[in-house]
Amino acid sequence: MHVAPRRLPCTFRTLSSHRSFSQRALPRREPHPTITEFSARHLNASFRTCVSLRRKRHEQLQKHAETIARPHSFQTYALVAEKDSPEASSVSSRNAVRTEVAKLFAKAIEQVFPGQELAPIISPCNNPKFGDYQCNNAMPLFATFKGKEDAPFKNPREIATAILDALPDSPLISETSIAGPGFINARVSSEWLSQELQGLLRNGSSSWAPPIPQDREKVIVDFSSPNIAKEMHVGHLRSTIIGDTICRLLEFSGAEVLRLNHVGDWGTQFGMLIEFLKEETGGSPENASKAVGDLQAFYKKAKAKFDEDEDFKLRAQKAVVQLQGGDPESLALWQGICDVSRREFDSLYKRLGVELEERGESYYNPLIPEVLAELKANKVSILSDGAMCVFPKGKDGEIDTDSTPLIVQKSDGGFNYASTDLTAIKQRLFTEDADWIIYVTDVGQQSHFKMVFETAERAGWLAADARAGRGAPRIDHVGFGLVLGDDGKRFRTRSGEVVSCPFCTPLPLSASARWKSSRAVHVPSPCSGTWNCESAVHSK
Repeated sequence: MHVAPRRLPCTFRTLSSHRSFSQRALPRREPHPTITEFSARHLNASFRTCVSLRRKRHEQLQKHAETIARPHSFQTYALVAEKDSPEASSVSSRNAVRTEVAKLFAKAIEQVFPGQELAPIISPCNNPKFGDYQCNNAMPLFATFKGKEDAPFKNPREIATAILDALPDSPLISETSIAGPGFINARVSSEWLSQELQGLLRNGSSSWAPPIPQDREKVIVDFSSPNIAKEMHVGHLRSTIIGDTICRLLEFSGAEVLRLNHVGDWGTQFGMLIEFLKEETGGSPENASKAVGDLQAFYKKAKAKFDEDEDFKLRAQKAVVQLQGGDPESLALWQGICDVSRREFDSLYKRLGVELEERGESYYNPLIPEVLAELKANKVSILSDGAMCVFPKGKDGEIDTDSTPLIVQKSDGGFNYASTDLTAIKQRLFTEDADWIIYVTDVGQQSHFKMVFETAERAGWLAADARAGRGAPRIDHVGFGLVLGDDGKRFRTRSGEVVSCPFCTPLPLSASARWKSSRAVHVPSPCSGTWNCESAVHSK
């Protein structure tokens, strides 16, 4: 049955532009004989419509990206075939159309300016009547020659002509032209587009998944990471959704992804909680779940008593020592608190369609002493005011003891976030054998992770260029904006006053039905009927 052309723009935008579909988002189907009814004219019209709608937004994002780009920022280079890989020598449907156009112009620019390693500047054409994509390298290149006596080109248009003459023949490009002072316009071939889309419809969306380089095949993504005995608030929601999106993109592209939930299940606050729980239950682990009840209320009561009652504070501090020493009663009560929190978290993750493997701070605690001993033996950390510290290096490459250090062990011998994070990095690199580690937190932790990553480099666990995207393994911190309260201050889970995640409250039946129905994507089929596939939020 023939599909009306007016539906095709939606079809192409759903299948091609929404790159967050997982491999199971579209079921594989046998080729249908009526697929040839999709004429090149209709498919080409779909493509033009998509480019036109996305052109203005693309330019805004491109300018923003160029403004905020930093060497250590999270990059999507892993989702593009390597320059010298076999895929780069020919048109591949596994890369975006813009990427394929960029490859062609990269070869042309390299031929005109050999050895310069100039990246092509490709964007959608401002006016679709001139073409689909535009190469804008001519004018920036001319600026580098302007005023020089031996300049090989007199104006940007001559550079554009030279690049166009060197452009390799490809079935991807049907026509080219030069506009204005040196803009090179390129139109995508309708025949090529027709073949690629027919292959997409026959083989499913996974056939367009960008390839993962061989040295990036195993990826660990650390995200969500709420604190035990505290409700997950809207700040954790951002990390959960962004981290899950990154995981889906990488899984869709064939990477082996380990989704880790680095929950806060260890630390001094548990002495306060355990001691308060002892008073509430008489030390009975069996009654822990009932006594904890409302996590928010339980934590606030314990915190209030900790701040007001000095005797309780002293008992809480002793409870921490007992817990860290492996006291069976303390461990049983601690486990009861964790179980209550875990059920709350799992309920939320289930509603969001997010899968995570919990590996909290307590998992790494037994491994910390060995890691700290290694840092001390290799003189990466030094003693300062009773604490073990890692001082950053100055511009001259020497240790700057006047700068703020990364404290890896407190003066009382206790461990902290840095102790755990360094131990986690080493375990993930040498035990999990990760090729790429990604941390998803708010930007407030950016400086902390920068110092942790630098320490891992100085310890010899990471290559010096691991954060620049060239080293193997690679490590990145993906930061997002802080979630602030009405007072303009950041939400803190330790305080007890937070805004709960909106998904924690059950939706009314009618609202829940509307919410579920809105998450189904209906894709027109080349045959009678429709494909009904779940959206990327649910696909695994």
